[in-house]
Amino acid sequence: MNQRITQVIRIIHEKMRGNHIMWVLVGSTNLQLQGMHVAPRDLDIVIQHKDLEKVRELFSEYSPSDVQELKTLSGERAWDVHTTIKGIECQFFG
Repeated sequence: MNQRITQVIRIIHEKMRGNHIMWVLVGSTNLQLQGMHVAPRDLDIVIQHKDLEKVRELFSEYSPSDVQELKTLSGERAWDVHTTIKGIECQFFG
């Protein structure tokens, strides 16, 4: 696995654990961790909607986006926050 991605996962883990935010790593990085041969370039993280503003605060040093509503194929409502940590694009959504 890309060492920068591993480093960013550790940063996210420490900040989330220290603030009692539950999170799930999804997307291509999750697939690679499960043994699939993919080359992830970003991190996709699912959190509870209520924690999106808190994530913006926790990662403020990385200039996160505002919370934005997503357009979903299912029509269900979802929101996200984007940021870049050590050159790795990160999307937190809930």
